Amino acid sequence: MSQKKRYQIFISSTYEDLKEERAAVERVILQGGDIPIGMELFPATDDEQFEYIKSVIDDSDYYVLIIAGRYGTVDPYGVSYTEKEYNYAVDQGLPVLVMVHSSPEELPAKKCEQDTVLREKLDAFRRKVSAKRVRKNWETTDGLKLVVFEALNHAKATKPREGWVRGGRIASAELLREMQELRKENSHLKKSLTFDTVELDLPNVPPLDSSVLIFLESRGGGYDSTAISVEATWREFLPLVFSGIEVRVSHDDDGDFRWFDRGDWSLSVGCAIKNRLSPTSKGSYKLSDESEKKALAYCRQIGILSDVPGEVFTERGRAYSDRFLLAEQKEVGMGFRVRAGDFEATSGSFSDEVPF
Repeated sequence: MSQKKRYQIFISSTYEDLKEERAAVERVILQGGDIPIGMELFPATDDEQFEYIKSVIDDSDYYVLIIAGRYGTVDPYGVSYTEKEYNYAVDQGLPVLVMVHSSPEELPAKKCEQDTVLREKLDAFRRKVSAKRVRKNWETTDGLKLVVFEALNHAKATKPREGWVRGGRIASAELLREMQELRKENSHLKKSLTFDTVELDLPNVPPLDSSVLIFLESRGGGYDSTAISVEATWREFLPLVFSGIEVRVSHDDDGDFRWFDRGDWSLSVGCAIKNRLSPTSKGSYKLSDESEKKALAYCRQIGILSDVPGEVFTERGRAYSDRFLLAEQKEVGMGFRVRAGDFEATSGSFSDEVPF
């Protein structure tokens, strides 16, 4: 007699606001003879943990996404870990089943995003996942259980997966946790072996007084955009980069979470450089993508920006931030000069009251 397959089903959602709903969905999956896997087994959200979560998604057969009124904890670039999980599942070709709350405006305030930026990100995420995906709407926990049950049955019939062959006992939650711990340990062992055998000879970080080429482009972009190459030292460039960083704060049950809102940051830095070289010239300029990435990488390498989720500045970076605030972000240095482009650099003299 052939053995019935069990399917591993990854449940993705925000956590604190949907504990009850997630538990109900897990029960539906277990009652169907399948194996639910979710962040209850690995609730931490950081980049190292996310690498392990990707391996669990790789082992899963179906991916269930539940969206309500929260966008969730975000990484240093402002993308929620829930959206990162979704992106990875799509990239790996998993059948994705989307469950979207049909009336998020009627949810209690504590289950909704209070920050305007996060609400906008959530709306964009809802639109994104609703395109070309199996989408079901829900309002109550019982309604969610029903639509998940229906969607999974449809997916199994139309998109059969490899699955797991069931053994002699029904998997319990404790057994599943043991399985995940073993997989996690195996993943860490593989990583440690790799790191022991691979050596990288990294180049040194350029000194602060070394020169750097900064590329500016007109705000409009496109084929008609104007490109300008500017030369300065890192010591002259970094105060402009740093003073343009705007920190956003999200308040939730886990405490405050801060991140760097890149927004129009590259535009403000580009315009500041342009104004130092030629204040009377017209048009707005922003850093090119290459210069933007280079500037942020340098800030991380010299210990100003943090790589820790929920933090923007290091202790050293916070000290610099305080100094800029006390000095009212006064301009430092005139050492910029045009290498290629249309600006005519004007003369000027600036104080150096907040040196890097």
